[in-house]
Amino acid sequence: QAWENMMSASSQSPNPNNPAEYCSTIPPLQQAQASGALSSPPPTVMVPVGVLKHPGAEVAQPREQRRVWFADGILPNGEVADAAKLTMNGTSSAGTLAVSHDPVKPVTTSPLPAEADISLFSGSITQVGSPVGSAMNLIPEDGLPPILISTGVKGDYAVEEKPSQISVMQQLEDGGPDPLVFVLNANLLSMVKIVNYVNRKCWCFTTKGMHAVGQSEIVILLQCLPDEKCLPKDIFNHFVQLYRDALAGGNAL
Repeated sequence: QAWENMMSASSQSPNPNNPAEYCSTIPPLQQAQASGALSSPPPTVMVPVGVLKHPGAEVAQPREQRRVWFADGILPNGEVADAAKLTMNGTSSAGTLAVSHDPVKPVTTSPLPAEADISLFSGSITQVGSPVGSAMNLIPEDGLPPILISTGVKGDYAVEEKPSQISVMQQLEDGGPDPLVFVLNANLLSMVKIVNYVNRKCWCFTTKGMHAVGQSEIVILLQCLPDEKCLPKDIFNHFVQLYRDALAGGNAL
């Protein structure tokens, strides 16, 4: 019976609730010495080179703080920047970003050379052989304003000063494909042509340059008088007056 009890006890599984039945009472060091594990070389562990700290290596210095202040010495938060203090702290060596916030200066307009102005506002006109004056009104009291004349080279024009009424009327009566271009001032041109509108002979005046003062271009269709021999240059004066009003900030139309 004792033998049976011993055999039954050895065949039974240890009770998980009783650590004494399945835990060893021998210290781990003695177990390692008994198994010969201490005499074997230690296992090799692969470690990335980046995580190793080499002897003598210097610790990376923290990046210097960069500060921004405006040209008048005001920091973005409204405080006054101390330039001497910032220089002593090394901020100047790190690179100082100076930002200017000067108020927007009003734009002033100045008369440009006639060659540049006419080229800017007259589209295909890129060069003028003879310069015109920079006056606001180039219409003489006893004659017609200057005329742009093509020199035969594409984009090249010359200026005819004081054209005669006879030659102008002859060119308009001939009815060429292109209108006559009059220079009213350095920035304003007027194209003139005689056309037939509803079986009526009419003057056709068109501006080019009003868009420079924020206005739409103007087209005037005026019926010709019987046997009219002079170009009605009062239309030119009207264009110049509208240009002046628009340049002063008013609404010309």
